[in-house]
Amino acid sequence: MTTSAEHNYIANYEAALVGLKNKPDDKLLQYQAVLSLARAGSLDFAITEYKRYGLDKVKNHEEIMALGGRLSKDQYLRRSGKAALNHARDAAHKYETAFQATGGYFSGVNAATMALMADMPDAVIKDRAKTILDLLPATDDLSSEDKYFTEATRAECQLLLGSSAKSYEDLRAAFDHDPLNYSAHATTLKQFRMITAKQGVDGDWLSDFRTPKAIHYAGHIFGTDKAQEPYLERLHIELSDIIQKQDIGFGYGALAAGSDILIAEALLAEGAELHVILPCDEASFITQSVAPFGQIWMDRYQSCRDQAASVTPLSSAASWPDPVQNRMTGHVAMGQAVLRAQTLAAPTMQLLIWNENSGHSYTATHAGDWAETGREQVIVPYPLKPNGSKPSSQSITDIYEILLLNDEKTEHIKLTAFFQLAHVKDSYREGMAVHLKTNLEEDHQILAALSEAARPYEILISESLASILAFLNEAEFKPVYAGQITSETGAIIRAYTLSIQN
Repeated sequence: MTTSAEHNYIANYEAALVGLKNKPDDKLLQYQAVLSLARAGSLDFAITEYKRYGLDKVKNHEEIMALGGRLSKDQYLRRSGKAALNHARDAAHKYETAFQATGGYFSGVNAATMALMADMPDAVIKDRAKTILDLLPATDDLSSEDKYFTEATRAECQLLLGSSAKSYEDLRAAFDHDPLNYSAHATTLKQFRMITAKQGVDGDWLSDFRTPKAIHYAGHIFGTDKAQEPYLERLHIELSDIIQKQDIGFGYGALAAGSDILIAEALLAEGAELHVILPCDEASFITQSVAPFGQIWMDRYQSCRDQAASVTPLSSAASWPDPVQNRMTGHVAMGQAVLRAQTLAAPTMQLLIWNENSGHSYTATHAGDWAETGREQVIVPYPLKPNGSKPSSQSITDIYEILLLNDEKTEHIKLTAFFQLAHVKDSYREGMAVHLKTNLEEDHQILAALSEAARPYEILISESLASILAFLNEAEFKPVYAGQITSETGAIIRAYTLSIQN
């Protein structure tokens, strides 16, 4: 059965790059790299790499041949009018070519679907769908993943043939065979929504097959005593109940004593993927936010840390705790949740343990900032008196200073000023590199590496800034993964291009 941790597309791409260092001509690794980029939404980059690797010349390999159809299909989805129709026809041709060469049902069903998108005759679409139905194998001896794809293909054929009821039954069987295959689920649902939209039929039934949510979590720091044990027991049950009912699969937040650890434990117990983002170096964080509350919280911290999918200190700044640094770290964690939700076409929300006392804790700041975006928020009542610091009174964007390298000149400006500058194309005619100022020693090395890689009229940004923009300005700014670059010290940096939605 597929595990949830297998579906971080950027990590999959980077794993393929590691493999290609030893086997640079391995077509399957090249295929994995390009497919991961496409799934991450980096379509232009994926197309460039597809051609550079020569994958368009490969014959008699269904998955690699069908990848060309996938890239044309993605171009169809982001275009309109005649341009979209041309991409649909190209995708249908590439999928059909792969099917004729290999007889594989994956390329065959996609050829049928893209025939629908390309406005081919109804008889062609239905004939292709019926042909694939006849080819599908029995699932008894297949792996869970192969059972998923077989039943999902059957469901897609039924949808193309006009039977939503049969499609629902087959799709339910597919999800039951491989319930954690989130990337496949997301691809399937995207395809089915495309079909129902083209057919002009009701696709609301697809909402029963949601991909698990990616969440930001936070809450009050506290220790424990005997009097609190009944409350903590009830809290654990309530958190588990919320995670199950809300179908949460990915969590992003810190790991302080009290709420953070309790939520992290519940996420892990329910099989969710945990990503820990710390506001400072780990030793300082433990000293200030875990150790003072007793050995029991130290042990629980270590247990969660050991099971986490990732642990990322955002800054090496020595001054911790710090309200501004805490707020910025919260925004990065929120943005990471949003970016993960985007790649899986999944919902996102915030889960808090909070007394809803505005203005007297870090949790209140995180709650207010998330609420400003209008995204879903679930609050678990906290009955004890918090003793956190007052949050910063600065606006949600003015707390940020960014490092910008433009025309070989480094500027320190506020994020609000950058929003205005980014819309003026002449300001980045030679390329622009931008990085969130996090007080890391590597800040200027990261900026220099981004600047060297930035192309004319391209805004190249660091992952921390991409996360902030995804959280704060999802409708206006769309960060797109652009691959890895290397700093002078050999550090590997994830870079994103910034697409401005006009």
